[in-house]
Amino acid sequence: MPTMQETEVGFIGLGLMGAPIAARLQQAGYRVKTISRHSVKARECGYDTVASAAELAADCDIVFTCLPSPEASLILYKGDGGLLERPRNNALFIELSTIDPKSAADLGAACKAAGSVFLDAPVSGGPGGARAGTLSVMVGGELADLERARPFLESLSSKCFHMGAVGAGSATKMCNQMLTGVTNALVAEAMVLGAKMGLDASRLFEVLHVSSGQSNSLDRVVPKFIIPRNFDAAFALDGIYKDMECITRTGKAFGARLLFAAVAQQLYEEARSAGHGTKDAASVYLTVERAAGLPEASSLARGT
Repeated sequence: MPTMQETEVGFIGLGLMGAPIAARLQQAGYRVKTISRHSVKARECGYDTVASAAELAADCDIVFTCLPSPEASLILYKGDGGLLERPRNNALFIELSTIDPKSAADLGAACKAAGSVFLDAPVSGGPGGARAGTLSVMVGGELADLERARPFLESLSSKCFHMGAVGAGSATKMCNQMLTGVTNALVAEAMVLGAKMGLDASRLFEVLHVSSGQSNSLDRVVPKFIIPRNFDAAFALDGIYKDMECITRTGKAFGARLLFAAVAQQLYEEARSAGHGTKDAASVYLTVERAAGLPEASSLARGT
């Protein structure tokens, strides 16, 4: 039985979320190994690298994946040179990405057929939560597999919820992201309305923060992005657009009418067309502001 220091953890997807999560695993004493396409980040962090996903799965008993879309995850696992080409027997794959339940179930079945086990374990809390190790994890899969994964998950999270069979973690994250995406767009519209009515943005936020309109999205978006007008990405708009696309597609598949999600998705699509895709999701404000005919920074014109 290897000691913690001897335990190799495979990790693919060193992006805004993946990089700090992998760092938490390393800080907990695990040896992180990744693939050569992450070689620059790997050298900076002291991770080992191998040539391909297939080689990584052959070397590691546990592999985390954190990718930008369901399509990317399906290719990584099932494509040529992918994780399931020659995995170790009973290897444990933990999918941290936000994917739809159907894709999660597909990956779970493919892992089972390859003699491996799978957990869909999307996370919430953003890069800040990843760095602090305070993410919430929503897990779908067998409870025994979760218990096997728990020591690893506890190094990156403060709350870990078992939601049911494979796909249930992703289903839970869909509900969370629908609330996040719709509320984020609604905050933008509320702040633009305030600007059109002549309200100072800072003063308006001060009131909303302690009133019934308060939300995590309001507290994240307004002081950190809208007021300073700095839209550098903590959570890219391309990412929330992808999530809303997954949500509306899943709603159709399950026969659920998601009107607010569909409208929010349209706003994000407009923002992407305007060139804001790589900015923070809060930059949807810029599209709403422009549609309202506001000159740039008009919401900050007072009280400065």
